[in-house]
Amino acid sequence: GVRKVDWATVERWRGESDKRTLYVFDVRLPEDYEAGHRPGTRSAQGGQLVQSTDSYIGTRGSRVVLVDDDGVRATMSASWLIQMGWEDVYVLDEGLGTGPLETGPEPVTVLGLDGKRPAMVSVDELAAMLEAGKATVVDLSTSREHKSKHIPGAWFAIRSRFASSLPRLDIADTLVLTSPDGALAQVAAAEAEACVQAPVKVLDGGTAAWLAAGRPKESGLERMLDSRDDIYLLPYEHETEVEKAMKAYLSWETALVPQVEEDGSASFHYFPTEGSQTSR
Repeated sequence: GVRKVDWATVERWRGESDKRTLYVFDVRLPEDYEAGHRPGTRSAQGGQLVQSTDSYIGTRGSRVVLVDDDGVRATMSASWLIQMGWEDVYVLDEGLGTGPLETGPEPVTVLGLDGKRPAMVSVDELAAMLEAGKATVVDLSTSREHKSKHIPGAWFAIRSRFASSLPRLDIADTLVLTSPDGALAQVAAAEAEACVQAPVKVLDGGTAAWLAAGRPKESGLERMLDSRDDIYLLPYEHETEVEKAMKAYLSWETALVPQVEEDGSASFHYFPTEGSQTSR
């Protein structure tokens, strides 16, 4: 079944981080997390954690502790993770506890900046630069995100291909990088500077800040410095032969069970009913 653990044990496990990875997730809604959460916990809404586990848990064999306010969502999410083969999944027995809680969104640590901050530009400053024709924007979001919404006139590019893509760009005075929250753009700024002659700046807060300020947006794939192969396209996202892509996906999906059985390395569990035994 689903095991429970107290906060003292979680803190002891934190002290063993050099030996074993620990993840502590608050599985409530993001707005609930921002209103108040246990110090040191990360926001991972239960359903998203189960459906996109690899986006949250990057270490096999790690310990995973789930937290919520009443134990219901944490227990449900934990049961699914256990059935998916994660061995050490626990629910925090004390929930949010009685101690002080932290508020606000989850703090983001941008690895790769090494304490440096590239030249930044605010939303208002970028708007003025675009109005005056003195900025070219490169968007580092995924092609899916770019197609859905981006700053008007922004070009889609893939960071790893800067050396071949950016020199082809006719830059209007200043190159401004953006990404969904601005983090990736900050990391990539130095790499972009090595590929162009123009000054490089980063939009503070990224595209999210631009949209939050009520600035205009565009959709589509009209300005592509790189091909759209950065993500796996869902069947309905293909520009042509959608029916063929749909059939290929269904064929792959229906063949999953025999593929898993043949592989032999996947471990799935279920909680037995009375009189039965756990199966893997």
